[in-house]
Amino acid sequence: LWRSGLVLPFLVFAVCLSLTTGVLTQVFVFSVMDKLGVSGKEAAQFTGPAFTVGALAVLLAQLVLIPQLKLKNKTLMWLGCMPLLVGAVLMVFAADYASLILAQFCIGLGQGLARPGFSSGASLAVSPQLQGNVAGLVISANGMGFIITPFFGLFVYEYVNPQLPFIFCAGLLIFMTLYARFALRDGIGEPSPDEV
Repeated sequence: LWRSGLVLPFLVFAVCLSLTTGVLTQVFVFSVMDKLGVSGKEAAQFTGPAFTVGALAVLLAQLVLIPQLKLKNKTLMWLGCMPLLVGAVLMVFAADYASLILAQFCIGLGQGLARPGFSSGASLAVSPQLQGNVAGLVISANGMGFIITPFFGLFVYEYVNPQLPFIFCAGLLIFMTLYARFALRDGIGEPSPDEV
């Protein structure tokens, strides 16, 4: 099923999003320590509230924005990449706690828009009999990026350049925006007229 032309585009997007959010989340703690000059124990006082703001942004997107805007799956996907891209760029230039909080808000907002986009898109791309199969694929794709990020994001941050993981995420998000906007054909993942 994962090789199906109707499902694969959503899985590709899901893996890229998982990788991006994995890097942004896991490297964030170390970035807070370095940018604010605090130790690991002190960093928890800053990262906890920041992650809470990110979680509230996810809720804002899913409980308020998505029901109000009534956008297509494909639109949610590329639109969600925009605040994520802003969050990644902010992480490169952030020099104070307010900027870091704003970055987490943008990251949460982007995730809140993009994840339902590809999840519902993949679900609508298959028949009711295959819903369990495609749900398993979506969940697997969601976790794939987090398997790679400890070996990539943290290593690059520590031993290559602390800004490079965020620059990588920004580049990947630009690709994802273009991919969702132009590579996904209109109607993919949308219900057919007889299903509406």
